[in-house]
Amino acid sequence: MNFSVTATFTDHAERTKAIGLWSAVSGLGVAIGPVAGGWLLAHFNWDSIFLVNLPIVAVALVAGYWLVPASRSAGVSGSGRLDLAGAALSVAAFTGLTYTIIEAPSNGWLSVRTLGLGAVSIALLALFVAFQARAEHPMLPLRLFRTRASPGPACPSPCCSSPCLVVAFRAFRPARVTAPAEGTVEVPAEVPAEARVLEAVRG
Repeated sequence: MNFSVTATFTDHAERTKAIGLWSAVSGLGVAIGPVAGGWLLAHFNWDSIFLVNLPIVAVALVAGYWLVPASRSAGVSGSGRLDLAGAALSVAAFTGLTYTIIEAPSNGWLSVRTLGLGAVSIALLALFVAFQARAEHPMLPLRLFRTRASPGPACPSPCCSSPCLVVAFRAFRPARVTAPAEGTVEVPAEVPAEARVLEAVRG
């Protein structure tokens, strides 16, 4: 995200405001998200945590259309071409890695399933990096990491947000209730979501 902000806002003052606003909204989302999600699950159906984002996205799309300047390089040949292969590799790699981390406490961190899924995810991530290095129009140009300004602000972001996401995933997973006749079913846990976040942090 920092790369796109840097490329879109060339004016220093506008770029500073954009990065500040992005950081504030991201921090607010990390702080409010688990609590708001727990409240929605306690009072509404589980799909409410997805539906509540629709009006927010609609407002963001309209505001972005009017406030965010166009960043396409009209003079560059093929600038509008999408890197579909790179997008597919990145989605597959991070989906597998996220699933591995979420399920590792249940499967065991050193189990064959966890290690196998982790190895596949890392291999896909390495393949994504290799593909980006050779692609004519990469989704993530690796040359951006060679600049002085870009890697510094960008690298701490996933390092700080990833543990929060893992804690949230572990805290809001549905509880498993075993019934002798019907088998194992998944129902929302009765423990308040805020308490489950604290329990996940304590391990």
